[in-house]
Amino acid sequence: MADQTSTQEAAQALFCAMADYVGVSKIENVFDNKKYPIYTLFKEDWNKNNKTISIQNIFQNHVTAPGVTLSNIESLFKADSGWYQSSVSIAKKLIQDIDTISRQFNKIKTPNWSDILYVRGDSDIMKNIENIFKIANKTQQKIGGVVLGDVNKWSPADIYFASNDAKKTIKNLLDEGIKNSITFKRMNSVLNKLITDGELLPVSLKKQPGEVHIVKVNFDRKKELQEIEKYGYNGTSQWKLYSENSPQTRDLKIYFEKNSQKSYIKTRHDASSNVLKTEVEISGALARGGSIGSVGILTKLISVVDPAFSQKFLNAYNDGQIEFTKRMKDKGMILLKSKDKKIFDQIRGKYSGLLITNKVFPMYIQWLNSNKKRSDAYVQMIYQYITSRTPVSGNFIIAK
Repeated sequence: MADQTSTQEAAQALFCAMADYVGVSKIENVFDNKKYPIYTLFKEDWNKNNKTISIQNIFQNHVTAPGVTLSNIESLFKADSGWYQSSVSIAKKLIQDIDTISRQFNKIKTPNWSDILYVRGDSDIMKNIENIFKIANKTQQKIGGVVLGDVNKWSPADIYFASNDAKKTIKNLLDEGIKNSITFKRMNSVLNKLITDGELLPVSLKKQPGEVHIVKVNFDRKKELQEIEKYGYNGTSQWKLYSENSPQTRDLKIYFEKNSQKSYIKTRHDASSNVLKTEVEISGALARGGSIGSVGILTKLISVVDPAFSQKFLNAYNDGQIEFTKRMKDKGMILLKSKDKKIFDQIRGKYSGLLITNKVFPMYIQWLNSNKKRSDAYVQMIYQYITSRTPVSGNFIIAK
């Protein structure tokens, strides 16, 4: 059975395909959440007015989403009408404004089908792009450049609009990389040109049943840097040492907007997976701005501005993690987990606070507070990395 995220993303691809067929001239009338507040009403009207083009036909012939069925999508819409309304709103906004990304996308705005396929998790586009990314990332490691943790730090696109020409070009680029290796500069040059030519569009999705905004990311590096430079280190949340008599939160927030605590970089120890996670929360967004699930990547970013502290932080974390792991493997804890999961979770959380966050957060806060200029640079760098805005990241859009 398809997982929820895959189904949500495939649902958006489906409505983008339907918007392609409808065309911009009729989109306001057909994609109307006030007239059709639930999917059942939308489907009834679609079937009445489009007898030869069923939603099932569109899904089968114009959407590629392995592992997801139309039944999965319709069950999602039945359970949560917000996802249906978000799919409608985003698809409508994209077809209305897609020529602001490139005029070559005007072909999508006319009624009936363009040559674009709408894909989520497919082999020819998304998997091949991920394989190209892996080759370019290895090249970066060899030449000492920026190395990204995964493809989402190059582009967090959830779905792609892609033509047959894009499919062929991507396959040729992958073949080139396998044969001769490849750099991010080469990768971005080819894929960004496909976007300019109206053959490819990477779309990162945020649930938005209301007013939708389309944000272009990495299209103008100078503009991106101007936005990033507005951010800096503006203090942390009021974190306190964890104790058995006074349990405290096990996360630390770093505020990066002046006079606001609504946007922050949050680091926490996930006791269930025994992993230190760092994520960006952005004011007004309906989803996280991205995350890092590895202390190794976090300390590599710290090492760019302070190698000595990076190693100190990593050593302290590793010491705490070793002790935490020992406690979790204790026979008493294993027995407790099988008998009383609730109590087990509470004790596991206690050990997370005592053995890990108590070790690393005090030194982290002291380090951040000791040098404002360095901390500003660190915050800007980690923001770029987590939100896929590094110098080697690709072009994509956010629909939110």
